[in-house]
Amino acid sequence: MRSNRIITEEQKWGDSESFGIPSRAIYDFMARSGGGYTKIGFLRKDLKHYLFLSNKRAMGPGEATVLQSWFRKQVSRNGFYYYIQVDSDGAICSIFWPDSIMRADYALFGDFVSFDTTYQTNKSYKPLGIFIGFNHHKITCVFGGALLYDESAATYKWLLKTFLKFMKWKKPVIFMTDQAPAIAVGVRQIFKGVFHALCSWHIKKNAIKKLGASTTSKFLDQFKHLVKHVDDEDQFEYTWSLIQEKFFANRRRSDISWLTFIYNSRKQWSSAWVKDNFMAGKRTTQLSEQFNAFARLYLKPEQSITQLLNRFQDLIDDLRHNELMFDFIM
Repeated sequence: MRSNRIITEEQKWGDSESFGIPSRAIYDFMARSGGGYTKIGFLRKDLKHYLFLSNKRAMGPGEATVLQSWFRKQVSRNGFYYYIQVDSDGAICSIFWPDSIMRADYALFGDFVSFDTTYQTNKSYKPLGIFIGFNHHKITCVFGGALLYDESAATYKWLLKTFLKFMKWKKPVIFMTDQAPAIAVGVRQIFKGVFHALCSWHIKKNAIKKLGASTTSKFLDQFKHLVKHVDDEDQFEYTWSLIQEKFFANRRRSDISWLTFIYNSRKQWSSAWVKDNFMAGKRTTQLSEQFNAFARLYLKPEQSITQLLNRFQDLIDDLRHNELMFDFIM
C-alpha cells in the first residue's frame, strides 16, 4: 500500500531529481501542497529509497553472461579494453570500454570532451554513455563507451575515475554533459579544475519537457540568444529578467522550478561565461545535436543488448571510415 502511494506521487510530480531538486525538497513541497506531512502517507526516507531504486535497472536473465562473452571476444581485437563495476552483491553496475584508437584519439584531441547518456536505446532502457570529441577535421571521434545499470553519483564517480585511468590520467580542459545532478557530483570530485559545461541542446530539450506550453518559439529564440550572443553578465541578467516577466509572470513558482535550477547553472551554458573557455571552435549545441542525429541511424529501441553493442561498434567503424575519407581529401 505504501509503495503504491509512493509511485503515484512520484508520477504526479515527475522526475524532479533529474533537474536538481533533492528528495527533501520534493517531500516538503508535497506536504505543503497536500495539507501537511500527516496527509502524505509515507516517510521522507521512503521517497528517498524509491528515487534511489528508480535509478537502478534490473539485468535480465543471462544478460551478465552475454555481456561478458561479448566483451571477451572484443579483447581479441587489437587494443580493446573493458572494465566492469560490480556492487556488493557481485551484480554488474556499469561497464566502460575504449580501444587503442580511442585512447590515441583522446591523447591528441581530448582537451574538449562531451559525455552523453541520452541513448536509452535497448529494450530495458539502459543508458549507453558515450565520451565524444572533435578531431583535426572537426568531425566527431569517440573516446569510449559505457553501459550503465545504475545512474547514481557513486557510479558516475567510478566511471570518470576509470576513464582517467585508461587515458593515463590526462584530464580534459572542458567536460560537457547534460544537467543530471549525479554527473555533476562526479565531475566536481574527479575532474577537479576542469570547466564543466552544460550542453544547451539538452537544456532546450528539457525546457520543452519541463515547461510545457510556455516553451513557445519566441521563448526558445530568447533562450538561444542567451546561449550564443550575450556578451557579459549584466546583459544576461537583464535578458533573463525580461524572459521571466514576458513568459512566466503568471506561473506558480512550483510550476517553473526548473527555471531556477537552470539559472543557478548559467555560468556553465551561457556565452557570457562559456566564451572564455576553449570550445574547439564549436558551440555547446553542435556536438550533441550532430552526434545524436548520426547515432539514431544505428541505435534502435527494439535492439537486444548484443545488437546494441554490435551496432555501436558499426557506428565507430563508420566514423573512422569518414575520417579516412577526410584524410584522403586533405
